[in-house]
Amino acid sequence: MAGDAQLVLSLIAHASQGDAGAAHAKGRAALGIDLPGPVPVAELSTARLGEALERLRHLQPFQKPRVLKACLETAAADGKFRLAEAELVRAVAATLEPDRSYRLIGHSLGAYVGLALASGWFGVSVASVLGIGPKIDWTEADFAAMAELARKPARIFAGEAEAWARYRKVSGLDERVAADSALLERGVTSNEGGFRLATDPRTAYVAGAPFATLATSARCPVLLVRGESDPMVTLEQLRRHCGAALEIPGTGHNAHVESPASIVALCARLPSEAR
Repeated sequence: MAGDAQLVLSLIAHASQGDAGAAHAKGRAALGIDLPGPVPVAELSTARLGEALERLRHLQPFQKPRVLKACLETAAADGKFRLAEAELVRAVAATLEPDRSYRLIGHSLGAYVGLALASGWFGVSVASVLGIGPKIDWTEADFAAMAELARKPARIFAGEAEAWARYRKVSGLDERVAADSALLERGVTSNEGGFRLATDPRTAYVAGAPFATLATSARCPVLLVRGESDPMVTLEQLRRHCGAALEIPGTGHNAHVESPASIVALCARLPSEAR
């Protein structure tokens, strides 16, 4: 896998229009394999890349997400994700898993991600999307608060246990939902000064993304739901984009944590009750 991944990451790094070496280094770190720097552009022939992708297509299923993550890290190394880079990552994704289809469950921001993937823009085949509690209407105060959050550096925790406790709190994955710590393995990363949540604070900049565009671009059945007392979104707002939207009784914003059985039951009803 190493040599083939090296070629693909090199192609994406050179498309970044920035420091190809730094972009490639980000991808290498995500891949977790010791590789040399990027292959020169002159050595990246169409035939050579095609052969590399064909071999990567035959990787074991558990290996493919690592390659895709490395591609994404390479493309976004400078904090920007250009169209050319997105197209390259989409092409890699389409090559690695051309026939696999996913049923996605996305909570809050995850609903936006699920709808984006369901558009087909990123080469992922999506069979259905269940979106839980996405915030749809944003005020100027909301935008200001999210921008401030995005500008703040990630909080560094001296102890790993403290970082994991924080991750459980913000993700809603407490011991009732994810008793096995192995389920959380990507939530915290080590830092020179200690430990931090793996999430980049700059993800808050996506606040106010055009939900209507994402919802109408999805190429599969979509069902939007909210917790009965969720303060982030109303049923009326959801039904502007999904006529079949519904509420989960007795739950708030983290309905998937408070009533996981309800989420399982809703998945079983998709796609028959989705828009």
